[in-house]
Amino acid sequence: MSDLITNQVENKEIEKTITTFNFTLTCPHCQTTLTPNDFDSNHFTIAHLQSYFSQKESEYKTLLRQQLELEITSLPAYQTLQKENQELKLIVEGYKLGTTKSSKTKGEELEKYAVEKLQEVYNGTDTITKITHVGTKADISQIIQQNQQTIGTIIYEVKNDPK
Repeated sequence: MSDLITNQVENKEIEKTITTFNFTLTCPHCQTTLTPNDFDSNHFTIAHLQSYFSQKESEYKTLLRQQLELEITSLPAYQTLQKENQELKLIVEGYKLGTTKSSKTKGEELEKYAVEKLQEVYNGTDTITKITHVGTKADISQIIQQNQQTIGTIIYEVKNDPK
């Protein structure tokens, strides 16, 4: 008997709770009107609502992702990265400008290369020397020898031409 009374009391409390939440919704699946009583029954209403909202959420995420991909340049993070990238490019350009070789250094390296190549080709037969006298305009001297006798001299002027 006491169980019957407690069940009745519980049912009345549930009814009070249900009646305090009066609302009506339209089911997105079947377009019927839903009331709090429909949530007590097993109409699969909750499952339909969950699938409906999950579908809408995925559609919204897809739409948002597409908008972000199309308008990526307007994002603050993208703009910050672009600014940092430009600053880094300027720094790199500055380093490149600071490390350029002077024309004198380039000319000396070219002379050294020419002497090495001449020595490879005429190794042991000719005397190849670098001329370092201040008054002369020539850079490399090649003394041609045949049978231990000097038969000619070639003077090279090395120019560093950017062409």
